[in-house]
Amino acid sequence: MNVLHAGRLVKTKEDYKVVQLGLDYVEEVVELQERVHKDMVHKSWFVRDSADEIEAMLKNGGALFGVLNKNNEMIASRYISTPGDSEHNLAHDVNLPIDLDQVVVLESTVVHPDYRGNRLQGITLDVAMKHAENKGFRHLFCTVSPQNIYSLYNIMSGGLKIRSLKKKYATTDRDGVWRFILHKDILIQDMSWLKRLEISFDDLDLQKILINKGFYGDAVSRRANTIVYAR
Repeated sequence: MNVLHAGRLVKTKEDYKVVQLGLDYVEEVVELQERVHKDMVHKSWFVRDSADEIEAMLKNGGALFGVLNKNNEMIASRYISTPGDSEHNLAHDVNLPIDLDQVVVLESTVVHPDYRGNRLQGITLDVAMKHAENKGFRHLFCTVSPQNIYSLYNIMSGGLKIRSLKKKYATTDRDGVWRFILHKDILIQDMSWLKRLEISFDDLDLQKILINKGFYGDAVSRRANTIVYAR
């Protein structure tokens, strides 16, 4: 296993390591997803991928990162995809001039319930972004439920900005679920802005209006339950 990062967990004081894993770990990732989804109160916040879908992503240039505890048990996972010009490329959902072949999508991240509070989402995000940059990709995308302020805070702390708000993941029995589409250009470290507005986290209608007017979600406050939009 290629160890990409190692450290000590904040809460349990265990040693851990982040490694890049292969196809033989996909089933274990699916089992961890099921474990996490079962305990979720708001199940629409998390759309699971099947083993076949994850395998297809990995075979098409994606990567899987696992966090292992001292007993080499998987306590968290994150995987990314390189969708190219397929319909799954989130660059189609934003009004930005982007080379589709330069896009990496940050897919699902899950943390075992016993290991929450150890900043593992942020740690695996750092690993995934460094991997994408080392591979020569420029653009990072992901989706987050507008109701999931904790995940939104984590992903925006990594420098991703809200660029769209729309329904995604439609099925035969539903027309989709609302998702923020977030983006980061790896080559641009700082974004300048002329105007900033602080909007209630729950006011999705106003947020859609601002996005259509060229604003982007720049920061989120968990304490105030607000999102700062800028342009």
